[in-house]
Amino acid sequence: MRPQYNVLLCAALLLATTAAQGSDKGAELRDRLKAAASLSSLDDPTLKPWHWQLDVTLFDNDGKNPSTGMLEMWSSGDKMLMHYSLRSEQGTVLRIADKLYRTPGETKQLPLAVFLELQLIHPIPDEVFAPTVAERLLKQNAGKVKVDSIAPTLVAQTNETVSRDQPFSFVLEPGSPRLLMTSENGWLRIVRRSLGMFQAHEVPTDLVVYTNTTTSEEAKTVKLEGMAPDAQAFEASPDMTPFSEPIQVSSGVTATMVLSQDPPSYPIEAKARHAQGTVVFDAIIGRDGHVESLQQVGTADPALTKEADRTIRTWIYRPFLVNGIPVEVKTQIHMNFTFG
Repeated sequence: MRPQYNVLLCAALLLATTAAQGSDKGAELRDRLKAAASLSSLDDPTLKPWHWQLDVTLFDNDGKNPSTGMLEMWSSGDKMLMHYSLRSEQGTVLRIADKLYRTPGETKQLPLAVFLELQLIHPIPDEVFAPTVAERLLKQNAGKVKVDSIAPTLVAQTNETVSRDQPFSFVLEPGSPRLLMTSENGWLRIVRRSLGMFQAHEVPTDLVVYTNTTTSEEAKTVKLEGMAPDAQAFEASPDMTPFSEPIQVSSGVTATMVLSQDPPSYPIEAKARHAQGTVVFDAIIGRDGHVESLQQVGTADPALTKEADRTIRTWIYRPFLVNGIPVEVKTQIHMNFTFG
């Protein structure tokens, strides 16, 4: 693997400011983003078998109290094995074709392991290339360096670009498909602090996740290498069980998966009563990223509850991929209504 370092440039990305909004060049921008997705993805089943080991550091909400862990992945064709050790929890997930198996025990850290896995081997979700999405180019300054930020946005039925749904943007090196940073929902930034080439794909050898400007996770490559296929390595052990229930995912992780999220309208009758508050739902998000069910938790104003239910059912999420296989997600969704 040949490393390429971009530490200074990537650090400047945290302070990047939008200088000017470029025109929508449609197919040209989409082709460029597709090229970036192809270059940065390492989950192509046609690749030669590989093994990737990373040291992971997790931080508290204030960026302090680091906790060290490990993420390790093996891939061969349509088989993939992931082992993680995060915050005193260990787990193993095995994919064989379209089946998933896991070791017994707690899975609180599994969503975080899957989040890191996606950022490492498939950072640009396929859903941003849907026919209902258009790409817009934002020119940005990262220190003294200019970078390009491509932001997928929904296209209304009138064929007008609707910028209200812009949860993702991808920062690329100008004139290149090299992915430097992903921004999600405006507050989560995944910076590929150093890059390396492996099997003609560009992968992060040093990945940092920021919540606003506070460091929340780091993943540094210890080893990335080709390997000889070993059938026994991809066999389910006797203690492994198939995935049969939705994966419990925190509302914070779920918020990073949003692809389309229209805001609610404040009901007129609720305004007349000066009604406000938070509506809370237990939700199931399906394998296709659509909301399958909502069950209210606690009580709230009936008009606010009805509007929250209607709005949330229109939201679309990035499918939760475990070793490349979509699974159902159980989470909690909060919608705040503040009068004023």
